[in-house]
Amino acid sequence: MSHVKRMEKEDKCDKLLRQFPNGIRISILAQKLEVTRSTVYDYLNSLELKGKAHYEKGIAYPKKPSIEEKPVSEFFINQFWRNLDNVRHLCASGDLTKAFYGLRSLAKTWPEMY
Repeated sequence: MSHVKRMEKEDKCDKLLRQFPNGIRISILAQKLEVTRSTVYDYLNSLELKGKAHYEKGIAYPKKPSIEEKPVSEFFINQFWRNLDNVRHLCASGDLTKAFYGLRSLAKTWPEMY
């Protein structure tokens, strides 16, 4: 199956899931998409990584938007990667004490995004 067709099927899977907010059996989803159950699991894994779906015990569910989830600012992402690069440089130079404290400060900033 081509990449484009896979993406189309995955989108169709996402749309079907949203039609069943209380869940749909994966076997029924496979029938509606005209693919195997293992292919549906592949689609669901991809959708789960995108935050659009989840499944358990043979039933797939659309992911409901969470009020607690907040978008990560571009500033935070840039700051995080800059700090991580500094820690990598310190590790490479052999200054493990500074690298350790750099990791601690990096870990302390992570919860601030929420």
